[in-house]
Amino acid sequence: MEKPRLEEPYFTDETLMPIPDKSHFQELLDQPVSLESRIVHLVAYIDIDEIPVGEVNSEYFIARQLDSNTRWVRSKAKEIGLKVLNKGIDQSGVEYNVYDSPALELLREEWWWRNETCVLDKEVMVKEFERLLGKTEKWVVKYAYELGVVVNYVPSPSGGKARMLPRTVLHQLRHIILMFPPQQDWYTEFELSQVSGHDDRWLATHLGRVGIHALPRWSDLTGKLLNFYPPESPDVIRAIEANQPRRAGNWLTAAGVARKIDMSDEWTTTRLRELQDPTAEIRLNDYNVPKLHYSPKTIARVEKLAVEIRNIPEINDWHTVSGLARQLDVKEPWVRRRLPFLKSIPEPRRDPSYRIFNCYPPGAITELEKMRNSKFSDVQIGNF
Repeated sequence: MEKPRLEEPYFTDETLMPIPDKSHFQELLDQPVSLESRIVHLVAYIDIDEIPVGEVNSEYFIARQLDSNTRWVRSKAKEIGLKVLNKGIDQSGVEYNVYDSPALELLREEWWWRNETCVLDKEVMVKEFERLLGKTEKWVVKYAYELGVVVNYVPSPSGGKARMLPRTVLHQLRHIILMFPPQQDWYTEFELSQVSGHDDRWLATHLGRVGIHALPRWSDLTGKLLNFYPPESPDVIRAIEANQPRRAGNWLTAAGVARKIDMSDEWTTTRLRELQDPTAEIRLNDYNVPKLHYSPKTIARVEKLAVEIRNIPEINDWHTVSGLARQLDVKEPWVRRRLPFLKSIPEPRRDPSYRIFNCYPPGAITELEKMRNSKFSDVQIGNF
């Protein structure tokens, strides 16, 4: 018995999309938190406006305020990206750094975080994560999982089980939080859609054209990372609308006219072009796309032409001049020279595409057949 042939697998290493080594959130851990993002988070719960503009703080002053040391201040300031405003010289001739506002508040936050976390064990209760990060336990568990870490359940003194996570995850989650700003007064895509009356696709297209894009931020309501539009978006939308063409209403595009009068696009476009309508204008169609539209008055004129042409008989067994020539197997000029001497009367007729031709009845073939063997001079005097 012949063995079944082993076929090549449908999916190979070349056809399969490679699985990334890291998740999106794990990759974020390799990126530094910008100073701007840290300041935005600071503003979320500290009134930064109360800090005098231009206030300067030396590393000595900051160290005294925090009950820290200048070595830690200098190291942490460099780590989080604080720029040195200028240099100073102390009484001993030692150079020191001077930072601009809000260096003190940023470093106060870092000092608090250091003191709160340095006393923690290697594993920390999820509830402690909630307190330190200002997030719900559900949020902590979800984003820990995004980082590839699951909760460990250990016996608690009360007899139940406590949910625990590694202390390193605490620092990682804070890093993730700081990577994206809080919502503040930004709009979700849904909120902006409700305010403006436009769908997500319209918002992305039209705001994107003026350089406004939805950016990820932490939702104040759900704590989730969602796409938000900046506060000025409604005003920008109103400006865009003011400069946009009017909506179509009862105006129609050439294709719309063709559908209304049940004629071909080619026939309708040709008629519209012949009318040379000066009132045609760019308007927005049902998909908010600007297109050339025609007024109801113009539509009525084209519709009247369609009715008139439908009343014209079809060609059927009548013949155009070229058709007569083909039927008789003669040249078209030969036919044209003899047309004035035919008794058959031409009439306008239409083909299936509603094109109009001057056509001759079937009897014209018989008349021309009689002229075939006669001299043209005899044809002119009717002797054939």
